[in-house]
Amino acid sequence: LDWFVGILGGAYMLLSLYAVLGTHVWKIWVKGEKIIYRSYTGIKHYYTFADITRVSERLDGGYEFYSGKKKLFRIDNNLSDGSKLAIKLQVKQVPCDKAGMTVDKFTLKTKGVYKAVSAMSVGFFCWMVWVMIEQNETNIIFFRPMLALAVISLIIFIDLITDRFSVNGTRVTRRRGLIVKKFDISEIESTRLKKGLFGEKIEFYVKGKCIAKVSTNNQPYDLLDKRIRKEHILRKR
Repeated sequence: LDWFVGILGGAYMLLSLYAVLGTHVWKIWVKGEKIIYRSYTGIKHYYTFADITRVSERLDGGYEFYSGKKKLFRIDNNLSDGSKLAIKLQVKQVPCDKAGMTVDKFTLKTKGVYKAVSAMSVGFFCWMVWVMIEQNETNIIFFRPMLALAVISLIIFIDLITDRFSVNGTRVTRRRGLIVKKFDISEIESTRLKKGLFGEKIEFYVKGKCIAKVSTNNQPYDLLDKRIRKEHILRKR
């Protein structure tokens, strides 16, 4: 128990330090064609708009700025400066992609926050089971429900981290756990949005049969939506 409390305390201190540095040290200025970037360590870097050849919007909403293949700096999603700077660069016709993905090649994944919460649930329930086993309390009434919750949370976590919906050109690959389905995007006759217990999903139909479905909360869903529009695939209600 002591080591567990120590880990939580250490994590809290690191998060607090990160927040302080982000609030009081990190900063970015735009002066004409010059961009001044001060990192979390307090070191200033000087760039111009001409140095930036590509902008990549991260799945969490932040932005990364590149010169060729070299990443110059990053702006997190909680700062409006990132979107403002990205808009200025788009006006200058600097290419902007979504985490290195385009409408022709992308992969939808579960949001990081869902995987993080699921991982914490697995850790908590497994830790509780381990404590009961260590204290020889496997015969108490709470042990079996706790063991069941640990197994269920582990299954959900595995499902979330293996959830993939990839489009590469015209080929579509749907992966979930050990199940993999592959088909051509031209085979899709229609799609349908359907609300369920765990949120909204989009279903894909071939010859009147649903062959795959994916959560609309997966990222980057906007690229999938654009591709469906590009292919003029029928949307059913």
